[in-house]
Amino acid sequence: MAISSGDIKNTAIPHLFMDISAAGKTGTAIFQSEETLRKVHWKDGRVVAVSSTVAGEALGQVLLRAEIIKQTQYDAAAELVKRTGGLQETALAQLGFVAPKDLAWGEKLRASKIIQALFSLPGGTFRFDEGPANFPASALLQFTAEDIVIKSLRAMEWKSIRKALPSLQSIVRKTPRPPVPFEAASLSQDEQALYSLIDGKRSIEELCSLSETGDFNTLTALHFFLALRLAEAGEAKTEREMISAREALHQAAEQKREDENSKETPAASEMRSMIEKAYAELDGRNHYEVLGVDQDVSSEALKKTYFRLAKLYHPDRHFDPALTDLKNSLDTVFSRITDAYNVLTDKAKRDEYNLSRAMKPAAAAAQMDKTDNAATAANQFNKGLKEYKTGNFWGALEAFKWAGRLDPSNARYWYYQGLTLAEMPRRHHEAQDHLKKAIEIEPMRTEFHVALGSLYLKNNLPSRAISQFREALKWDPESQQAKQGIIEAEGKKTS
Repeated sequence: MAISSGDIKNTAIPHLFMDISAAGKTGTAIFQSEETLRKVHWKDGRVVAVSSTVAGEALGQVLLRAEIIKQTQYDAAAELVKRTGGLQETALAQLGFVAPKDLAWGEKLRASKIIQALFSLPGGTFRFDEGPANFPASALLQFTAEDIVIKSLRAMEWKSIRKALPSLQSIVRKTPRPPVPFEAASLSQDEQALYSLIDGKRSIEELCSLSETGDFNTLTALHFFLALRLAEAGEAKTEREMISAREALHQAAEQKREDENSKETPAASEMRSMIEKAYAELDGRNHYEVLGVDQDVSSEALKKTYFRLAKLYHPDRHFDPALTDLKNSLDTVFSRITDAYNVLTDKAKRDEYNLSRAMKPAAAAAQMDKTDNAATAANQFNKGLKEYKTGNFWGALEAFKWAGRLDPSNARYWYYQGLTLAEMPRRHHEAQDHLKKAIEIEPMRTEFHVALGSLYLKNNLPSRAISQFREALKWDPESQQAKQGIIEAEGKKTS
C-alpha cells in the first residue's frame, strides 16, 4: 500500500480507498477530525461495515430523515436502548417498527452518507490498521471501493472540491495506467473533451481557459480526475511561464471569436443586435417604456404586447448557438418585461404606479424611477443569491452586476460581487476592488472587512490581511473570524 496513515487533505481519502482495494487488504481505516471518529471496515479490498460517533449519522437518524420511521417510533426505540443497553437497530426491530429489508437498506444508506462525509472533511488524521475483521457476518455491505469513491466524489460540494485542488499554476498530466477504467468512471462528453486537453504541459488555469464548460465545471472535473488518479498534478509553472501562456491563450481566444463572428448568419447577427439593444436600454426605463406602450394602453393591447415580447425574448426559446453568450442578457430582459407586465395588469398596482409618476414636482417621478430600479435590483440580487448557493458563480456574477448598476449605493451588491469574483480563477484583483467599494459605502460592516482580509490571506498578503481583520475588530471586538484571521496571518508572516 502506498499510504497507511497521514493527514486528511486534498485527495488523500479517495487515494487511500483505492490503495486498500487494489491491495485486497483486510482491516480498519480510522478517521479522526476534532471530536469525531469514523471507521470503515474492509475485507479483501471491499467495504463491509462503517461506524461513526456523529449523532446525526446513527441508523435511527438516517431512517427518520428517510421517513422510514416516525419521530414517536424513534423516541420509543431510544427509550428501549436506554433501558436495555442494546443496539438501536435491534430495538427498532423488536418493537416491530422496521422490517429486515428496511434495516438493510437503511444501513447501506447510512454507510454511503458516512463515507461521503469523509470525503468533505476539512482536516484531521487517518490511519489503516491491517488485521482480521471483527464484525458480524450479517453486517457485510460488500461495497466496491471503485463504486463508493465515484459516488462520493460526485456528491462533494464545491467548497470542499476547491480546497482540495492544487495551485492553479500546477501542470496536469494523464496517468499512464489509471486504476479506474474510463468505462467505470462514466465520464460525460464535456469531461471527456476536457480530458483530451490534458497534455502534460498545460496548467489548471490554462485548461480552464481552453474548456468551454466554464471554470466551475472544469475545476470540478479536474478534481474528479485527480481523485480517481486518471490524472496527476505536477510542478507549478513560474509566473513568467504563466504570463506567456495567458498571452497565447488570449490571442487564440481572440482569433476564435473572430472566426465565430465571421460564421454568424445574418439572422443571428440581427438577433444579437436586437438583444444587445434591448439589454442596454433597460437601465432607467419605466414600465411603460420597457413594454413600448402608452400610459393609456388597454388591458387587451397590453396583454398582446407582453405575449409578443415574451415570445421574442423568452430565455428558453431556441436560437442560433452562436448567441449562447447572450443567455444572461436575455434572462435579464425577460425578467424586466415580466415585472413591468405584472404591475401594469394589476389595477391597484397600476393606479398606484401612475399616481406616483404623476406626482409633482418632477423629483417625485424621479424618485419613483429610483424605486423601480431598487425593486428590480433586489430581484436580480435574489436571483444571484440562488445561483451563488448552487455554485454557478458566473450566473451569479451577472445578476449581482445588474443589481449594482441599478442600485450602486447598496453595499451588499458590491460585497457579493467581490465574494463571487473571489471564487473565480484570475479574478482576485477585481474581487478586492469590489470588496473595497462595499467597505467604502458601509465601513462599519464587520463581514466586509473579514472577507477582504480572508482574500488577502488567500493571496499571501498577510500584512494587508491583518489590517483588515483589525479594522473588523474595531466594529465587532468579539468577531471570532477576525481573531482567527489575525492568528493565521501572523503565522504566515513568521513562516
